[in-house]
Amino acid sequence: MRRAPLLGSLVVIALFASLAVYVLIGYLESPKVSTIVLPEFSKVYSIVPISNSLVALGGVKLINNSEPYGIVAVYSLQNGSCEVLSTLSNYFKGGYVYAVGFNGTDLLVGGDERINGTLHTSLVDYNLYTHEVVNQSGLLSPFYTTGQVFSISWTGTYWLVGGDAYIIGFTGQPYIVPFLIEIGPKGDHDLSPQLPEPMRVLGGTSAIYTISSHDGVSIVAGGNAINMTASLFNGTNFTSVTFPYIHLGVLLASTWWNGVPVLGGENLSQPNTPEPYLAEVVNYTAFPVSLEYKIGTVSAVAASNGKLYVVLRTPFETSNGLTFGTVILETSNLKTFNTVLTRAYTAVNDIIVLGNEVIAVGYELSTSSNSYEGILLVLS
Repeated sequence: MRRAPLLGSLVVIALFASLAVYVLIGYLESPKVSTIVLPEFSKVYSIVPISNSLVALGGVKLINNSEPYGIVAVYSLQNGSCEVLSTLSNYFKGGYVYAVGFNGTDLLVGGDERINGTLHTSLVDYNLYTHEVVNQSGLLSPFYTTGQVFSISWTGTYWLVGGDAYIIGFTGQPYIVPFLIEIGPKGDHDLSPQLPEPMRVLGGTSAIYTISSHDGVSIVAGGNAINMTASLFNGTNFTSVTFPYIHLGVLLASTWWNGVPVLGGENLSQPNTPEPYLAEVVNYTAFPVSLEYKIGTVSAVAASNGKLYVVLRTPFETSNGLTFGTVILETSNLKTFNTVLTRAYTAVNDIIVLGNEVIAVGYELSTSSNSYEGILLVLS
């Protein structure tokens, strides 16, 4: 779940903001929204349910607003306590936690650590009951030592871990390549060589940013040097997802809704104007969904009880000028969307549905201190 494309893209859209900004300001928050500031975090990137009242959070704390170290915490929705698992930060010094998964007993945490000025992949297992910590970074092949873990999914029987790595080719040319690792009872396997060819194009940034699993099948998605890429994995074989149209861009979010995968990201067919991209995958083909908002990125998606929630990162015009903001949409049919939240100075990086509540995490910009604060939003 890398967030760099979101921030970079929104910088270049300032000249185009007037196309969409005024649409945004008119909406109100329709459900009850509770905003919880998490001083333990500067930014939260990942959330995973542990129980009906507990969630695990992964993100970063920025010291002096610039020096990062990865943070993992367990947050209680019942009493508001936030317990930082401080021992895990030792594995993310100078880096970020981008992904957290849970299998019923253990958290698997992924991100990066800065060693001698270079970002190295970091993957750590933490047992919530024995508090045992096991550094799993060695399961990533030597080729993937330098890089970042962006996505983690528990399939029910094994883990899938995805990200990108920096390698040097035979000609001395540096490349950024995607990796996908399976960790399970039958052993640990590097699935990267089995990825469909469109996911392994050399020559530019290639990464796996999102993985979601359902009934033994996982959607694995991201982007290569040019195009969005996605594949379905059934535990044995990969089947490439087809995009029967120009699909410049990157996929950053995924979920399963009514038994089919849903993908979100940004369409870069017009390079200076990134457009939010949403699609459902039917018969291994991605069918795009029309959205009212034409500038920005789909940064997160979640589904439950027949409803789909779509998070947009998009520009807002405020009294202080142009800034970033978040819109959350809700739908049950993909033809009409209800806007349930619009908020400037706020970025949502991940979202889940837990019981009758929608829970989103990210950060907001404090205009008083000009610093980022981690937040948890509860929509009920």
